[in-house]
Amino acid sequence: SLPPRTLAYYDWLLTGLGILQEQGQIELRLAGPWWDKLLRSHPKAIRLAHRFSPNFVDAISPIDAVCVTGKFEQGGKVANFAVDIADSPFVFATALLETVDVYFKLQCPKTFEPEGFPINRSIRAPYHPDVFTFQNKIRPGMLGRPLSHTPSLRRNLAVLKSWENAPAAKKDIRIFASFGTFEQPPARTRDTPLPAPYNYFSEPTLLARYPGAIHHPNQKRARIVQMLRDMDKPDIDARLWRAKDTSLYGQALTEEEYHNYLGRSAWNVNISGLRRSIPYRLCDTILTGGTMITDTLAIRWYQPFEPFEVAEIGDLGYELESDVDWANVSNSLEKIYSAGPQSTETARAIRDAYERKWSPAAFARYFIAECEKALPN
Repeated sequence: SLPPRTLAYYDWLLTGLGILQEQGQIELRLAGPWWDKLLRSHPKAIRLAHRFSPNFVDAISPIDAVCVTGKFEQGGKVANFAVDIADSPFVFATALLETVDVYFKLQCPKTFEPEGFPINRSIRAPYHPDVFTFQNKIRPGMLGRPLSHTPSLRRNLAVLKSWENAPAAKKDIRIFASFGTFEQPPARTRDTPLPAPYNYFSEPTLLARYPGAIHHPNQKRARIVQMLRDMDKPDIDARLWRAKDTSLYGQALTEEEYHNYLGRSAWNVNISGLRRSIPYRLCDTILTGGTMITDTLAIRWYQPFEPFEVAEIGDLGYELESDVDWANVSNSLEKIYSAGPQSTETARAIRDAYERKWSPAAFARYFIAECEKALPN
């Protein structure tokens, strides 16, 4: 099954599988009732349906349906799989984890420690016991960016091509940092609408449960932007779209402008997202031939990152501001800038790594290989 509500999260994998099908390597069949097929036929279909009848959409594509499920068949043998796209590294669909043969977690923790997933150095989100019981089924994935928001290979390839062609011949922006807001969301109260059932350890709940023990990632953004602007370099573009402080404010970018700026940027700055998940920003950076500057990652993809792909500058995320080594963060940014413009060799290495490791076809080949390993003997 392919949930229409979260279809965009699967664009990357579906595109890769579609490429393999066109090459005659696999046969891909998308199952589901007629209404699923209708809602995923056009990028705007699910939004229009939700506008006219949110109850209908909630019934046929629940907000907590965060997994694609399916069957991999080869030589008369079958392996059941699930692909989990939830931005919650520590939450698993336990009924599926128990019953499938292989479970792909796109926001997969680097390690599974008995103490739980580290929100920050003092707070852990516990795993369900079955995560350890069935840990042998769990495979890391990657969060590819949304493409056409449909299963159409033609549409997805057209969007993908525009991203792959985005890198400028000469990257005139050495460091790019563009964030929406630096404000912390409000903590949950009794008047706050209840979350979806799967939404365990949501940010409002975390802030309510651990008052004073969490400093939100958004609040680190203003300080990072300030650091970059204080460097006073013409080839650094750092902005906050909704900053009241005019010294930090920068105009919001349209999707086309964002696309263009990334193509011109050698380095792109990230601070880990919701529950320390990896946002689309990482895939966007790789696609446009840049290197990601990020706080310490808690998530792994299915292959390790190279130094020219990702540079970690220390613990930020939900750490208390007093626990952050800001001097190290500042020194790291200065050192990255001082390394000079992106070299031709680095640009080529980033592109080669994308084709070899992270392209939709590469992800699909990994997916198929892991499903083959899960077939019964």
